Amino acid sequence: MGAWGSKVFESDDATDWLGAFESDGAPAIEAALQAVLELDANDYVQATEAAAALAAAEVVAAAKDGEVARLPEEAHHALLEHRDAVNDGEFGKRAQRAVQRIKRNSELKDQWDDSGDAEAWSDELLELLERLKG
Repeated sequence: MGAWGSKVFESDDATDWLGAFESDGAPAIEAALQAVLELDANDYVQATEAAAALAAAEVVAAAKDGEVARLPEEAHHALLEHRDAVNDGEFGKRAQRAVQRIKRNSELKDQWDDSGDAEAWSDELLELLERLKG
């Protein structure tokens, strides 16, 4: 699975996406969310795209509420640099829709269901959704 924990940034795919955010800022968030949201309603979200969208959603939540403890330390500077652009627009609502979609039907969900740690992963996503709503 390439994950060492249930938190969003405890996976190779999420940390790989972070490099795109550090260099590109808001367009990296747009691309990650769009990759999930452009799929047809019943399409299966692949693990790599799901992990990137969850990472993007976590950055959006951190920009919104200032809670950076859930981000890797190397993301803190990039968030400060791109915070205004991340807070501008519809990223919060789009991130909510992407997280809900991933939680409902994705390869990542199936992997967590098979791992025995599905509850911890699901709790992380529920907390992320609450932060995005707030």
